[in-house]
Amino acid sequence: MEVIIDNGQVQNILSTLDSINEWWIQSTSHIYKSNRLIYLVEIDGQPMYMGYEQFITENFQSINQIRIVTKSHQESIVETSSMLKTYLSEFIPKSEEISAFWYGDITADQWNQFSVFIEGLNWIVGSLEFLKVLSTDEKVLTLLNNLEVTIAELDRNLQEEDYVGVGDLLNYELIPILHQIKQLSDRQGNYIQ
Repeated sequence: MEVIIDNGQVQNILSTLDSINEWWIQSTSHIYKSNRLIYLVEIDGQPMYMGYEQFITENFQSINQIRIVTKSHQESIVETSSMLKTYLSEFIPKSEEISAFWYGDITADQWNQFSVFIEGLNWIVGSLEFLKVLSTDEKVLTLLNNLEVTIAELDRNLQEEDYVGVGDLLNYELIPILHQIKQLSDRQGNYIQ
């Protein structure tokens, strides 16, 4: 089996679980000591962003090549910030549209749109949590905490069926936080280091 880290030298190891495990432990130890992160693992040309360890364990006998692609902390910060900026450029206007739903009767289609909106919020929280791990910027932590508090309030309003409160919370608390997150991601080189 061929194994490669980034664009380094191709190594050949035995296609046994012990050989692969030994290579994996040594390689990932070196990666983390070098202050890098695993971005993806390419298995026989197919990129995997998660679940690759289990896949390798279950399919090691039929795998021909494993390539670990890494990124530095700064590369990860820049990429995540860029993705946040792009995502928020579309998410914020959609949030403004969804906030208007709550001031009248909500249709089934609007509930579905709100479900997609919640999934988007979860992605934003996950991105901020990732940036919090990599960054020393207190602004990331502050925005993440503010967002989590607002989401908890949103949940409470939904549980209490206070739909006007949901609309107000989206308009006057959540959307301004989203704008602040977008500003942070716009200034990725200045704020996040």
